[in-house]
Amino acid sequence: MPADPKTIQARNVTFHYPGSELPALKNISVRVRRGEVLAIVGANGSGKSTLAKLLAGLYVPTTGTVTWDGTDISATDSEQLWRRLAMLPQDFSRWPVTARENITLGQGDQDESSIAAAAAAAGADIVLDSLPDGLNTNLAPSWWGGRDLSGGQWQRIAAARAFYRNAPLLICDEPTSALDPLTEEAVYRRIQALSEGRTVILISHRLGATRSADRIIVLNGGRLLEEGTHHSFPPARRRVRSHVEHPSPRLQRPHTSVLVAQPDRLTLRTARRIQSEQALVWRRYRTGRTACPGRSPWR
Repeated sequence: MPADPKTIQARNVTFHYPGSELPALKNISVRVRRGEVLAIVGANGSGKSTLAKLLAGLYVPTTGTVTWDGTDISATDSEQLWRRLAMLPQDFSRWPVTARENITLGQGDQDESSIAAAAAAAGADIVLDSLPDGLNTNLAPSWWGGRDLSGGQWQRIAAARAFYRNAPLLICDEPTSALDPLTEEAVYRRIQALSEGRTVILISHRLGATRSADRIIVLNGGRLLEEGTHHSFPPARRRVRSHVEHPSPRLQRPHTSVLVAQPDRLTLRTARRIQSEQALVWRRYRTGRTACPGRSPWR
């Protein structure tokens, strides 16, 4: 079992979930190297997280192989494999323990300098500085003296937990879903810096969030649609974005398309102004004081 793989590769991988006739992934081949950030982009249900879990050895492909430095990981010891993996999942855990334990949970002996470095890399140092007892603050609000955090603050703590693990493979699944645009940009810069000496897989549904990636693959319906770099995509960007960033309008509120379709051009101030205006229209619509919000100017 390679301790620090230089190359992780999937060859002609197809994967079926139990009881499903349709494959979640079909005939996917991809290679990612140490020191590289690979971004996997696609709409919901396109197979992004499934592919990342196959590359990490959390799932075993139905057909095809996943290898680390040429070793088929389906034939290796799972415990050894998982020790080489750090994950920042989209649905992260909010443990009712201290901030310190939330970062170091399951990692054995605690190293103060490593905790501080992981917190700084995740932007969680700002959160810790705001807590009354810093790392020793209890994050169980149901307990006496416990404190709760916002969604964005919890996401930073979860990122610090993943970074503290210092594993050769780091998977970040929508790592900025609860963060504001300015913080989001900083987190992606930190992920790029963390790729030195390790392999990073970044999962996102937005192409604009992958500027820090060395390579990008776009999935659609379990198939590989596009592959390239951020700079190589502009000629095909409209087609890629139509698959990735624009779900059916029936599945979203009318105003969400503005925030999704133009993420690179929105400053935080502009985004807040638009959200405020949109909220006002929806309040008036619900109370019957205006027409359907689908007629609003941002449609």
